[in-house]
Amino acid sequence: MLALTGDPASPQTLFAGTYDETGLYRSEDGGDTWSPVAHGLPPRPVYALLAPPAHPGVILAGTGDGLYRSTDSGATWVHLLAEPTRPPFVVYAFGYDERGAIYLGGDQNTLLRSDDGGATWIVLPPIAAELSVLSLVYIPTGALLLAGSDRMGVYFSEDRGESWQRSEGMDRTAVAGLLVVAPDDGNLVLARGRQGLWRSEDSGRNWQSVPIEPTGRIDAVASTGDQLYFLTNEGMLYQSSDQGRTWTPHGAGLGRSGTVHFLQPTPGAADALFAGTEHR
Repeated sequence: MLALTGDPASPQTLFAGTYDETGLYRSEDGGDTWSPVAHGLPPRPVYALLAPPAHPGVILAGTGDGLYRSTDSGATWVHLLAEPTRPPFVVYAFGYDERGAIYLGGDQNTLLRSDDGGATWIVLPPIAAELSVLSLVYIPTGALLLAGSDRMGVYFSEDRGESWQRSEGMDRTAVAGLLVVAPDDGNLVLARGRQGLWRSEDSGRNWQSVPIEPTGRIDAVASTGDQLYFLTNEGMLYQSSDQGRTWTPHGAGLGRSGTVHFLQPTPGAADALFAGTEHR
């Protein structure tokens, strides 16, 4: 699995993006069983998924062949933003703010915003020349949009993506994961970089490296209440109870599983986590 999202109107309904030719699956029993729902999608990986809360039935799928949108909970799909004169772009990330705006990040300097549930899109200025956007997160308390790039760390915007500044304190690294630890507070953010884990206490403007040497590469981060977790490519699960300052191994882990593409809470089960891996 590469991506996971839930249906805001139905907590037991989940959508999973995968690397196989089907690309997208749906579960209506909280993840126990899955069936393909990819009519209209290309035989390409689905890297990112979003079900915007303000638009029931709408699902956005970011693929290796651009952006697709469904208005019937994944039954059928329409290819958006396809231009004959431009090669297909890869969509890596979605973000969503409290005004209902949707943000899209991808390769080839792709950065877009939609104010109507993904029906139409505005092209935003790139965060910097020739960078891909691998992750996006919105911090409502500070009205900040954060973007993790493929090699220059994190950038932030205070004007809904119209302009960007590079955050301080982080090495030039790829940032494929951003997590707002406490959305009601908004100050504490974690970033998963190629060189490890980073922590910000000012909504992503400044960063400090977390001194930890885990078993394996940190592939995914998640939070459940006041507990934080990360999972490595060696299948080791680590837990923090002090807002990410210190970490300890937790449980038996998954065993070696190759790349872990996501780790996130299970809808309706506060202490359960979903992990999307390469081989399991």
